[in-house]
Amino acid sequence: IDIHSHHRSGRCYQQIIDTSKELNVDLLVMGTKGHSSLMAGLLGGTTERILNPLPCSLLSVGTP
Repeated sequence: IDIHSHHRSGRCYQQIIDTSKELNVDLLVMGTKGHSSLMAGLLGGTTERILNPLPCSLLSVGTP
């Protein structure tokens, strides 16, 4: 398994989408903890924003 870390500036959700496309990512793993809406409360605000346009599978890991 190859694991990469990248640092970019700009809107977080847009950078995640763009980087996923550029790198042809198979799986994106994200931690969640946000509470801005019902869906965001379950997934996290950034995770909610990237869910539909994301070009790969997403594994969302929540905090207890």
